[in-house]
Amino acid sequence: MAKKAKEQKLTTEELGEIQGLQQKMYALKVRLGDTVIEQKNTMAQIDSIQAQFKSKEVELIKIYGENAQINLQTGVVTPEAPADLKKKHNMARISDTNSYPNIVPDGEDYLILTDKTDALATKTATLNSISSFFASTSLQSTKVTLSTTQLLNLFPLQLL
Repeated sequence: MAKKAKEQKLTTEELGEIQGLQQKMYALKVRLGDTVIEQKNTMAQIDSIQAQFKSKEVELIKIYGENAQINLQTGVVTPEAPADLKKKHNMARISDTNSYPNIVPDGEDYLILTDKTDALATKTATLNSISSFFASTSLQSTKVTLSTTQLLNLFPLQLL
């Protein structure tokens, strides 16, 4: 007959430590599950508020006009300018070839641009200088990953 192996047991301290770690792991898993549920609930609340916001926006458009500007800090409404006033102050559209005829561009022709290093001053550059810039600049693409919340923060809803 074979001898029976002697049963081994953890010490009270070892058993207590491993049970404590197991309980902490379980508690963290439950907490993680709760945060996932909370995130889902928060996203549903965001969807609901966006729908309410859109509904209110439609209502305000009916009252104040489609192009009225509303200051969300003060509540001041700047009404849409009358059509005849808009025409007096607007430049012709770029696509208006009567105002801006099509040409075959030359390297010495000018383009208008904004200089970010000079307080966004409006300046000009020739096509040749822009061509040289792109020839000497290495453009890189970068992949950016955003969460839904980050994306919503980038493009907040605004009343028109």
